[in-house]
Amino acid sequence: MNSKIKGSYFFGTIGIIMILIFTFFLDFRKSIFGSTSVAHIFAIIGFIFLIMGTSKSSPKIAVVDCIWFITILFVIPSNNYGYIVKYIFGLILLITFNRNIDFSKTFIKVIYILGIIFTISTMIFYLNPNIYINKIVPNLNDYLRTDAIIMIKTNRQPGLTGHYSTNGMYLAIGLGGALTSFIAFNKKKSIRYLNLFWIVLIIAALLLIGKRAHLVFSILSMFVVIWYYKCDKKKDRLKKFIGIIIILAIGVYIAITKIPALNNTLNRFIQTAESGDFLMSRGMFYQISMQYFFEKPIMGNGWEYMMSNVLDHNVHNVYIQLLAETGLIGFIVFSSLFVYGIVNTIKIMKAFIIKKMNFSDNEKIAIIFSLYYQIFFVIYCMTGNPLYDEQTFLIYMISYGMMLNLKSKYIKEMKEKNENG
Repeated sequence: MNSKIKGSYFFGTIGIIMILIFTFFLDFRKSIFGSTSVAHIFAIIGFIFLIMGTSKSSPKIAVVDCIWFITILFVIPSNNYGYIVKYIFGLILLITFNRNIDFSKTFIKVIYILGIIFTISTMIFYLNPNIYINKIVPNLNDYLRTDAIIMIKTNRQPGLTGHYSTNGMYLAIGLGGALTSFIAFNKKKSIRYLNLFWIVLIIAALLLIGKRAHLVFSILSMFVVIWYYKCDKKKDRLKKFIGIIIILAIGVYIAITKIPALNNTLNRFIQTAESGDFLMSRGMFYQISMQYFFEKPIMGNGWEYMMSNVLDHNVHNVYIQLLAETGLIGFIVFSSLFVYGIVNTIKIMKAFIIKKMNFSDNEKIAIIFSLYYQIFFVIYCMTGNPLYDEQTFLIYMISYGMMLNLKSKYIKEMKEKNENG
């Protein structure tokens, strides 16, 4: 690697680290940066470094890129400049990772480490909530402090964040990093066992915090990745899959028996089932949103209309919110992009597994994490707000950019093979 390429890689690596710090420590921006403006300047510098790191690659603008760029036309009329900037950040991440995925290994390492940090902090603050109240809460953004204290006192573990939902997001992302490392770096048994250990511990933290969706959706995403990663072993795949599920179920049962605190999330399932309200009052949000959809079914009422004018918060179902705010046009555009991403990621992974494509380490890492996170994101859209939440959206755009990069390689290699007979 010559000095010019080394310099480019260095800047790109620093850039992605800065962006992830900006993303994962949203709840502490005031204490870390002093103001939101300084935080955004920090992020912009990170993006400049990342772009410098991808400068050696020629642009690969595809139709899908253009469609994503067009989607900002739904967002701009909201006049929410903070959200518009965030959306532009996402588009930049999409195009930079589409052009170059050399930073995939760094990206996975950082989110894996962050996942470990949030796992450990969740467990420490559960054992000693006073540390959280006295040391963490004063450093949170002002609007989070009251709710954060309530959550830690009611056994909803916010970890190193101001809200247990945010903690669940970070743990789910961290689980993707641990799973990717477990699959991609499996040559040394010691490394493999270490990665497995952290997968188990992150799942334990998800059991501890009391968020059902994050636990279920992240585990389901993990199984989808394993299922398609074993697509070349169809005869043994189902048996092994069932075996893993049985072992996991037994492991969870033993764990919650020995450590009752891990029963927190499962207790919430039981309480919800007994109440009969599986949507936890969100059915009312959905009903109101659908009423607004039927009023303007084609174009919708405008981005963030439900949050700004009706509910004072997001709908907790991205698909219904898209219908209400962007109508059938926006719903079809975004849903098509989501489906396109997953379908093509699965296709590329299959091509890699059955040896139709040769992958570098960075490409192998990219396809594993991309599939995990896209599955998690799309399912989580049914009960959460990942399209509107900054952290989940930015990570999604990185995952999508990885897929587009490998899609270009897939098309190129398939074309060459067809030409060579």
